[in-house]
Amino acid sequence: MPSTETHTLPHPSPPFTHLHLTAFRGVSNASALRARLIAAASESAAADEKRAMDWCFVDGRMVTSREHLLLAVQQALIAHGNSALRTRGIHGEILFCLSPSANITDSLRNFGVNESTSTLVLMRLSSSPDGGEGVASVVEGDQVSVDEVLGRETDWPKVRKLYKLNALGKRLEGEQGQKEVDRLVCTTVAMKSVAS
Repeated sequence: MPSTETHTLPHPSPPFTHLHLTAFRGVSNASALRARLIAAASESAAADEKRAMDWCFVDGRMVTSREHLLLAVQQALIAHGNSALRTRGIHGEILFCLSPSANITDSLRNFGVNESTSTLVLMRLSSSPDGGEGVASVVEGDQVSVDEVLGRETDWPKVRKLYKLNALGKRLEGEQGQKEVDRLVCTTVAMKSVAS
């Protein structure tokens, strides 16, 4: 079973110094995960449950590349460093940054875990290189390397529709078109904080 990737952030935003990444394919408990995430966000949730669910759960079908993910992480860290989070926490901010929408609910709906999610990319920002442990006990599915999911499990028609790229037509089809879509998506994520 592949382990969780851990990266030291080159420009940390205290208390976050490390990024942990992992992916799952064949997820069978997406509805339960969504319910647990909602419950863990409540004030009355147990500390252990909050810790177990303290990950950014991203629908892998909506991610175009590693750069797409890392740009959203960087934008969320910038917002955190400037005390300008638009969501309740750093992991929600990553989902918001992945989306072209300025609507937080739309961002969570389009990029977060939902009932039909079968592929997940999980990210956690933490203050410890050991912060990436324990997620395999939360997700029912096959843990795979992140690179096995990124771009390979992407729902390209859905991404083109969400980012309003369908008007570009056949230019965005095939492998070369996917690279162009990824470039446009990454540009949108990088410019979101400036545009909003």
